[in-house]
Amino acid sequence: MMAASRETTEFQARPIDGSGLELVGELDLSTISILRDALQAMPEGEQVTLDLGRLEFIDSCGLREISIYAHSLNGNGPLTLVNVPDRVATLLEIVAFDKLSSIQIS
Repeated sequence: MMAASRETTEFQARPIDGSGLELVGELDLSTISILRDALQAMPEGEQVTLDLGRLEFIDSCGLREISIYAHSLNGNGPLTLVNVPDRVATLLEIVAFDKLSSIQIS
């Protein structure tokens, strides 16, 4: 009997509204550079929003990159996370992202 294959979406960080990104697919060690490059291209001095509604998976590398970026905003934050799927919201609570002043989860 063949194991059911799981179809995944290639990770993308799509610009939205000029100061936001929609994260799509699986964010892990192998795709972290895509997120890093997209975050570095965000306009400076503006509040940034990450739409996680289509994020299928995130590992500790993805969490770390989001945290580093949020702290780098130096008062131009917080970094806002929107449309957070329940499974990701649970993870964010476990790692205490909901307690960080540099990140707002809505």
